Amino acid sequence: MVTIEDGTQHLEEVAELFEEYKKYIAVDVSFQPADQTEEEITRRYGGDGGRLYIAFVDGKAAGCIAFHSMQNGRDCEFKRLFTRPEFRGQHVGKALFARALAEAEAMGYEHVYLDTLQRLEAANIMYQAFGFHKIPAYYDNPLPGVVYYRCDFPAAAAEKKTAALRAAV
Repeated sequence: MVTIEDGTQHLEEVAELFEEYKKYIAVDVSFQPADQTEEEITRRYGGDGGRLYIAFVDGKAAGCIAFHSMQNGRDCEFKRLFTRPEFRGQHVGKALFARALAEAEAMGYEHVYLDTLQRLEAANIMYQAFGFHKIPAYYDNPLPGVVYYRCDFPAAAAEKKTAALRAAV
């Protein structure tokens, strides 16, 4: 059974998962924030605008996901979704992703952005199944084969439309 917990309470394990993620994707991500130390991870994902989750299967750390607020404060970016190989096929990534998506919407974000590698087929399929659509690059990324996605929250779009209508009257 998959259980999801607040990753800020398991920073050592999350830091290990982040490092495993970097090894798994096998590309140089040094152009991004390091996310190596517990302090860096907490600063980026543990504040008011972010969240950090860790999944456990039978008491063993199985995966993680994080998100942080983007500069405009209305949008967030998902990072570091990772499931350890021995836990794949048990819906760990899906459970983490659903939890993060629900929390981002509850926090009032209008959009969620993310990027992934085209070769990570299962991730791409899952993102699209959750309603994400491909978009042009939203930041400078030197890596080849990167796919960018965005999800729009219906409630945020409806609120925006209602506010525009009120302003027009």
